[in-house]
Amino acid sequence: MTNGNSSKTDRTKLEAIYGFARSLTVYGTPIFLALIGLYLIIQAFSQSFTIGLRSLAGSLFPLVMGSFLYVFNRKLFRRTAEVSTVVGFLSGFAMGIILMLVLEVMRRATGIPVGEFVVWGCFSVLVFSSMSSPGDKVFVYYYGALSGLLVYVIVRGFPLAS
Repeated sequence: MTNGNSSKTDRTKLEAIYGFARSLTVYGTPIFLALIGLYLIIQAFSQSFTIGLRSLAGSLFPLVMGSFLYVFNRKLFRRTAEVSTVVGFLSGFAMGIILMLVLEVMRRATGIPVGEFVVWGCFSVLVFSSMSSPGDKVFVYYYGALSGLLVYVIVRGFPLAS
């Protein structure tokens, strides 16, 4: 009888750990992206009002386009759930790596707010695709994106820290 209670307790602990890790990934990834995006906007406004407005516009554009597609062409986002788990994870991973590369290399290389556009573009793809797709399959992109972000920080450091 003790073994039955012990295995049930172990299973409950594992489910709690899984739930925590899933919540951290599913909610933490878009929150992390939003915080980076807000930081970029604040930094731009601290330089000048004009640069800040360009940053804000570069941030809002992917959100507006994502919401437009969500409202008028939701099936586009639903297709993201149709890919295999490996392809979805690798796509998300590449998205995370590319986002950090853009922040490091191109953030202020041009007058165009490329960093803001990419950050909020990734945010929009993740959030609107998860809102459009039934089930949890689309969350594989979240795991991939967060993994890509973390691997980049481990290898190269955080691009906005300098």
